[in-house]
Amino acid sequence: MRHLRDRKASRDRQGRLYGLTRSEAPGDFADELQDLVEELISEGHPRDELYEKLKHVALVLRRDDREDLEEEVLEVMDALSGWSAPSARI
Repeated sequence: MRHLRDRKASRDRQGRLYGLTRSEAPGDFADELQDLVEELISEGHPRDELYEKLKHVALVLRRDDREDLEEEVLEVMDALSGWSAPSARI
């Protein structure tokens, strides 16, 4: 039963990832996204898996002409992968 709750909670957080793209204004979005990614990492989600999800979100935003949010996703991806200033890394 716990396993099912954990999977549901994980899906809820992943849904939050995509939901952020519809609800957040540029500027707030990157902070919320970074907080969510840090939360998922602390729960044991693999970084490479999160990176792939972020890449998908960036592609969806590009398709939807949301370059403002796409750029913020790319910044979080850089922080996650280590391609940022040491103080900005996740």
